[in-house]
Amino acid sequence: MSHDPAVVSRLLQQAPQDWTEVPRDLSQTEEVALSALTAAGFVERRVGFSIRLPGQEQTQRITIELSGEYGLAEAMAAAVQDWWARWGRQWKDLKRDTGEPIRPVVTRDADYWRLTADGLLAKTDLAQGSTAPIDFVLKRGFFDGRPRLLADGRTVRREPVRGYGKLVSIENAPTGPLAVTVSNWAEGAQAFASALCRQAVARGDSQPPDTKESTPARVFLGGNDLAAALNVPKHRYRTFLRAVERLRRPGRGKASRLADTDYEEVQNPRPNTPRFKYRANHPAIVALAKRFHSK
Repeated sequence: MSHDPAVVSRLLQQAPQDWTEVPRDLSQTEEVALSALTAAGFVERRVGFSIRLPGQEQTQRITIELSGEYGLAEAMAAAVQDWWARWGRQWKDLKRDTGEPIRPVVTRDADYWRLTADGLLAKTDLAQGSTAPIDFVLKRGFFDGRPRLLADGRTVRREPVRGYGKLVSIENAPTGPLAVTVSNWAEGAQAFASALCRQAVARGDSQPPDTKESTPARVFLGGNDLAAALNVPKHRYRTFLRAVERLRRPGRGKASRLADTDYEEVQNPRPNTPRFKYRANHPAIVALAKRFHSK
């Protein structure tokens, strides 16, 4: 879904300076606009969510804070590292016993937002009639990513706002259903799965350890999530992803190294999101990623 400049502008004007609960009745267009403001570093989020392994009663409640384009991934990496130290063995035991992919159930139960320092300045500029803050969020005009020479000789362009992501707390939740549930959090579930896959690969647990007949976990990731999960250096992401694409679509006369079940096409992908997702622990993809580690 494309961004609506008017909605982005309205949400920026409404954004609070202190932590306030995100309205629960946001439309899909408003959700997209809020994500864009967060990615631009104008808004920071404090999200509380719960993790439960399938078939298990115990639930863990996690709180993270994030802003910028890499904030969610960084926050989830920190959360998974702590979660793994506490419950990683339980995840591995469940995976070994079932021989099936284990994806924790991720449910968002709290969501707060507030302006960052840059967001406060952007809100002030917007109130004075400037369109620059919205142009920055939407990466248009001066901020469309193309290099531009300034009068003082500097060359500038709109680079991604890295932002930050951190773990605030992690604890066992009371047994039983949660009293409040905001939503099943697809974006958070995908980010948690990506971080969990990276942790499992790092620990050598990318597939069940007991028998060759066990079914490898099929976690499908695409774009930067795939590269990050396999610890590819950030400056090599684009080259690595092109190489993965060649595994799926090699040159004329060459056979594909990926079966149809090893990747999936995303239906109606959002702008700047991957069109294909791949099985992250496919041997050919893992081997390819390892070659990039030393480059």
